Amino acid sequence: MDKKIILTIIISVSLTAGFFYWQTNKQSAAENPGTQTDNQLTEKQPVEKNLVEIFYLPHGPALAVVDKIDPIIAKFPDFKVVKYNFDEPANKNIIAGYNLINHYPVAIFIGSENSFTVDGKKISLVNFPKGDAFIPSFEGEWTYEDLEKILNNLK
Repeated sequence: MDKKIILTIIISVSLTAGFFYWQTNKQSAAENPGTQTDNQLTEKQPVEKNLVEIFYLPHGPALAVVDKIDPIIAKFPDFKVVKYNFDEPANKNIIAGYNLINHYPVAIFIGSENSFTVDGKKISLVNFPKGDAFIPSFEGEWTYEDLEKILNNLK
């Protein structure tokens, strides 16, 4: 068999296996964002009930969402806000501690949690809020109103 054909087959099989491995890990992390694994480096902070941690990509659309989140949180002065840029090397360990391995434009944790029940529906505060997604495939299941309801319930 020609060496080029063998090389093409090997590359194709490797790419296919890599894609399926990536999809499996992507699905697992999407179903469990914020879940730590034993083998990860973690610098996750001790649980502070009124701590809001906002992780974001330093791109215009994600920054615009963060700008819209700020006045919502400002209505609740008992909450402390800390922001983490996903691209900042100094934030690597805390990002790993929250198991944020996917490419999220925005992820919000309140009291070290990002999954909440709002109006009987379980939501995670990841990706763009509904109706404000720069890229439709990165539209989350939460809204700005959901965030305000969560903060109001936790105050």
